[in-house]
Amino acid sequence: LIGNKVCLSASLDDSTRNITGHLQWTSEYGVITQAHIHRTSDGGHIFPICDNSLAMVPDCTSNGTADDPQQFTRILSAAKMAELANTTDLPYLNIHSDECSSGVVRGFVSYGSTDDSCNPFPTYVVGSTADSTADSQCSTSSGSKGCVAATYQNRNYQRSITGTFQYKSTAGKLTAAHFHKTSDGSVALPICSTSTCPDPETNTTITITTGISDDILELLQQNQLYVNLHTAECTTSLAR
Repeated sequence: LIGNKVCLSASLDDSTRNITGHLQWTSEYGVITQAHIHRTSDGGHIFPICDNSLAMVPDCTSNGTADDPQQFTRILSAAKMAELANTTDLPYLNIHSDECSSGVVRGFVSYGSTDDSCNPFPTYVVGSTADSTADSQCSTSSGSKGCVAATYQNRNYQRSITGTFQYKSTAGKLTAAHFHKTSDGSVALPICSTSTCPDPETNTTITITTGISDDILELLQQNQLYVNLHTAECTTSLAR
């Protein structure tokens, strides 16, 4: 649901199997009453974070802000540890509200990530490329950079990636921008073309509704895609 966000930040002690962390969210659909980590395969619980309906689990008492996150701590069984670390049946976080009992927003859990920040909510950032990854004729393009902040959704069986896109260029306006596969560099999804790419330093809304196959979705979930920006002067890459 557009406008809702969730961020889980936690640390896991492998020796004691104790997981400790906090949860932040924004909800346009009522008060959060439940938050769980689920299995993708069948939607079953791996463990609850908070739940107002379960006697043995702490209530969801936080308002989900940076100043008042939902704190939690759990000791997991060895089986639950294995489920949390499963890279095939990916675990995901689901938060529920009094208005949306099935789920306000969901997000996959990245086990082993070193990013411990939920404030602000994470975005995927493309840095400057004044090195060997850029075109040889673009050695002066240091300072060119871009940012894509987008959300994947599946509503009524329609997959989409929506969000915002902006960039700074020292080598002219973009002629194309794509998501590429990390494995071989091939184009996975288009972001814009010559006729649709915005001017530099313009915050532009993007919507991608075609081409999000099961294979592409899996690469997205596994952080195996990157964004590449192209201009007439830097045909291979202005920034990645």
